[in-house]
Amino acid sequence: MVQRTILGAVPRRKLKNNMTASEPTTRLILHPFSYRVSSDHGVFTWEGVSYQVPVSCGARQLLSDLYGYVKPGTLTALMGASGAGKTTCLDVLAKRKDIGVVSGDILVDGHPTGSDFARSTAYAEQMDVHEGTGTVREAMRFSAYLRQPFDVPREEKNAYVEDMIELLELHDFADAIVHSLGSEGRKRLTIGVELASKPGLLVFLDEPTSGLDAHSSRNLIRILRRLADQGQAILCTIHQPSSLLFESFDRLLLLEDGGHTVYFGDVGPDSCVVREYFARYGAVCPQDANFAEYMLEAIGAGMAPRIGHRDWKDIWLDSPESQLVKEEIHELKRSATASKNKVASKCT
Repeated sequence: MVQRTILGAVPRRKLKNNMTASEPTTRLILHPFSYRVSSDHGVFTWEGVSYQVPVSCGARQLLSDLYGYVKPGTLTALMGASGAGKTTCLDVLAKRKDIGVVSGDILVDGHPTGSDFARSTAYAEQMDVHEGTGTVREAMRFSAYLRQPFDVPREEKNAYVEDMIELLELHDFADAIVHSLGSEGRKRLTIGVELASKPGLLVFLDEPTSGLDAHSSRNLIRILRRLADQGQAILCTIHQPSSLLFESFDRLLLLEDGGHTVYFGDVGPDSCVVREYFARYGAVCPQDANFAEYMLEAIGAGMAPRIGHRDWKDIWLDSPESQLVKEEIHELKRSATASKNKVASKCT
């Protein structure tokens, strides 16, 4: 049995990270932290995804022929210049667009997404909108009660919420009123409310570090890294992270204006894989520079002119990495189908 100090009744006091809560009382937590994603463990892939919206003079292309995948236990960054379509891409992949035309294949284990796709995913929006008069624990329990299956006992849902509180390091202000939280606390709560639904497939996050200082951003990305290490697949947009934050990601999808792919692949230790790719085509990052910022400048997304004479989207299309991504998607689909067929044959 683990004894932990959490927050109870009034009077209120100031907490670190600009959070306030009640004076602590001692309470016993009867279960250990044991978070694991549920059994879906699907591989999420997209092939040839494009998106058009109607405008007064016809149609406007916002995304163009995107390929990629997210594996369980990985943290993938979606980056690009302002207006490159990062949030649009996230919304399209999460099936949250109800206007315009989406073409291409968005698959789970090689099969089209079904009616249960929304239940097996979570989407944390950039704006942290919560009922301010409830507590952190109440907000997360409310999400769990409504979004987890009806036949799951309430005690199990409560226990899962406690695991999420532990994972997100919210235990010190689990009984704090929501409107008393600072920016970092509200961001963690936004993620917690989505995780409380117990998404088995994928978590989408739209700029989770937006509005946070450097210290709070590091804390949040550290928590996302911990979540991925427990088996969760995560895809999130992020705007100009520091070198330290960028290296926390396993994989990168980089877009340029028009929603074209500039790079999709591994980041590597000290960003070595993506650094080598850009250096091969003339964009050699100085050792003392933040590579996450440098690559945006290299593709012409910053104030400086683009490096090189060719458009980086054309370089990507002609690169061996682009072909390798398509081959990896094909292999992931083949492996997933073979695995399911093997399970089905054992059951018959």
